[in-house]
Amino acid sequence: LLLFLPEHAAFWTLCAIVELALPAGFYATQLHGVTVELRLLSDLLSRSHGALLAHLQRAGVGFEMACSRWLMCAFITVLPLAHTLRLWDLLLLDAAAKGGTSTVPLLVCLGLLQLSESKLLATSDADALRMLLLELPQSLSPSQLDELVDSVARVVERASTGADLLQEQVAPLRARHTRVVEAELLLREAADNPQTGSPTRTDAEADAEQDSVATSPDSGQPHTSVGVPAASLDGGAAISAASPRRPAPQPSLARELEALRAAMAIETRGAISGLSLFQRG
Repeated sequence: LLLFLPEHAAFWTLCAIVELALPAGFYATQLHGVTVELRLLSDLLSRSHGALLAHLQRAGVGFEMACSRWLMCAFITVLPLAHTLRLWDLLLLDAAAKGGTSTVPLLVCLGLLQLSESKLLATSDADALRMLLLELPQSLSPSQLDELVDSVARVVERASTGADLLQEQVAPLRARHTRVVEAELLLREAADNPQTGSPTRTDAEADAEQDSVATSPDSGQPHTSVGVPAASLDGGAAISAASPRRPAPQPSLARELEALRAAMAIETRGAISGLSLFQRG
């Protein structure tokens, strides 16, 4: 961005890409946004390229190790700069047309796998498959990359005219996957904190607590570096009162999670139609 924009404009453009155009949670502590997108990509592959997905699964090779890198760096250092800039233009255009999350990153990952499908299917060795996946973008010719960008552009163009069938299919699935991933995180946090039986507080909650304590009227007592009266550290009673933990997850959360997963498995079978970026017409 700094190659084309002054510093302040580059900063705000980056904010728009991260906070508006890319899916929520892409760069969160647990990377749950990336997990959601990878599961969506698996859904798309299962419908349009089931043979490829089954081939990778039989070999014990997950596409996630390569695709997560592509997604998190938004294809910078993955694709040539000229093609990456064209994809970023499409990312911003698509997000602006939808007023929210763009499907361009998902489409690019799908397109990269589609372009190399024959090579992947012809490779049976697990180690060779891993290397092929990791080096996949660099193995494509300039004409193949042009075809990829042009194909994504056609999908974005159709979306801007209101014929965005993919978004109609993906948006509800993304919301359901997000609920499943969030429930999994809650259960994981509860398992990591067995003494309290509840997840640890988020950074936002801790910051809010610190602000409320630091801005309280001074009682004349010495304070710690975060504004807590030193006297309140005795016995920890005051800190416990000022730091309420979130309620423990309900015992039914695990059952609800299993129900969500079962519903997702049923809905996904017919939710996404076959998608090939390189079909003409």
